[in-house]
Amino acid sequence: MEIRSAWVISIERKIDEQVENLYKRDVKFFHVDTMLKIADKVDRFSETDSNCQIHKETIEELVENLPEYLNNSISKRREYEQKLTKIQDYLTKEHGIRLPRYFLSLYSLIGTALGVFLGVGVMYFINTNSLQFGAFGGFIIGLIVGRVMGNQKEKELEVAGKHL
Repeated sequence: MEIRSAWVISIERKIDEQVENLYKRDVKFFHVDTMLKIADKVDRFSETDSNCQIHKETIEELVENLPEYLNNSISKRREYEQKLTKIQDYLTKEHGIRLPRYFLSLYSLIGTALGVFLGVGVMYFINTNSLQFGAFGGFIIGLIVGRVMGNQKEKELEVAGKHL
C-alpha cells in the first residue's frame, strides 16, 4: 500500500465535499474519481518537476470550483475537461502514465487488423474461394495474440506504477 501525501488526502476530502453538490450522473460522466488519481500522480512528480507543481495548483482550482464547472454552462464543462485532459496528456507525454487497459485495447486492435490482413493474404494464395475463412481465422488469432501481448504490457506498467 502506497502512502499518500497530506495534499492528496486534502484533495480527496474536498472532492468528497464537492460531490454532494453535483448530480450523480455528472460525477460519473466527467470521471471526477479520475481527478484524484491524477492528483496522486502529479503530487509524486511535483518534487522534481516544476510543471507538475503548476498542475497541482490547477487541480486545486478545479476541485474548489467543481460545482461551478459541472453544474453550469457547456463552456464551463468544456473548460473543466480541457484542463483535466491537459494534465493527463502531460503525465502521459513526460512521465509515461497511461490509463488502465490502454495497451490491452491498442494491441488487440493492431493484432486483429494484422491477423485479418495476414489471414486473407494467406488464403488468397491457398484458395481464393475461402477468403472469409482466412479473415475469420486471422481475426481470432490476431485478437488472441494482441490480448496476450497487451496484457503483458499492462502488467509491466502496473509493476512500474505507470497506471493512472
